[in-house]
Amino acid sequence: MSSENFRKARDIQPAPTSAPVTTQTGSAAVKTIIALLSVIVLLVSGVGYFTVGRLGGGMSSASNLNLGGDGNGGQGFKDNVDGAVDILLVGSDSRSDAHGNRLSDEELAALHAGVDDGEENTDTIMVIRVPDDGSRATAVSIPRDTYVHDAEHGNMKINGVYAAHKSAKVDELVTANEAASDDSEKLSEKEIEQAGVDAGRAALLDTIRGLTDIEIDHYAEVGLLGFVLLTNAVDGVDVCLNNAVDDPMSGAKFPAGESTLDGAEALSFVRQRYGLPRNDLDRIVRQQAFMASLVNKVLSTGTL
Repeated sequence: MSSENFRKARDIQPAPTSAPVTTQTGSAAVKTIIALLSVIVLLVSGVGYFTVGRLGGGMSSASNLNLGGDGNGGQGFKDNVDGAVDILLVGSDSRSDAHGNRLSDEELAALHAGVDDGEENTDTIMVIRVPDDGSRATAVSIPRDTYVHDAEHGNMKINGVYAAHKSAKVDELVTANEAASDDSEKLSEKEIEQAGVDAGRAALLDTIRGLTDIEIDHYAEVGLLGFVLLTNAVDGVDVCLNNAVDDPMSGAKFPAGESTLDGAEALSFVRQRYGLPRNDLDRIVRQQAFMASLVNKVLSTGTL
């Protein structure tokens, strides 16, 4: 992504007021479910990429994951007999775009993303349940420092499961490539990277299933850049702070009271943990508040 495109991503303007508007009708519960699913679609499909011409020929996809259940939960876990839709929303600190291209130093600096060490931890893990009866949707965040037992890697923090399995798969395939005598048997770098991503996602899903006993129906994953583009695509998100903050680590510098955050500001808002009374637990509160405000923004526009 060039510096020019990055600037465009930050400066997306709202649609002209003369644009045709389709008014939403129906109950508030139905609208809320539609808004939630719309947000998930935005996250999964990378709709924000259309706005800056970055979709290209391919699109990041998680369509090959084993999702949903079959009457017995698919893999021995409790089936969602209430018909609720369970969505696993993952925020990755990936320093790549949807096509696996690494962000430039300029872009990393603008996002206060720190040094690109190649790791992709999933520091935001949120299970969202949309009840079948149309009642209020709920979200439960799993703290990134939650310790879990991984069959292959032993006891570890849950935010490292994705990265550990991805790295192990990549190493395995690189070794296999080196041992292959025929070039036709070798995988490309992109194929190896995708296989690693698939392994990381599958391992994280298995871990969440084992921890919560919930069969996940949908999976959404967004990286740092995708989060910025998503926020800009809805023309910013409103937040409200009890106290002013100034955190050089995340770049979060906001006054007390209400603010409308653009993509880069929103990323700082949901990533700040230093200077907060309960550290990562307060960051979780912010992330949930941001998601709620994002859904409200979609509802309040009166358009889909």
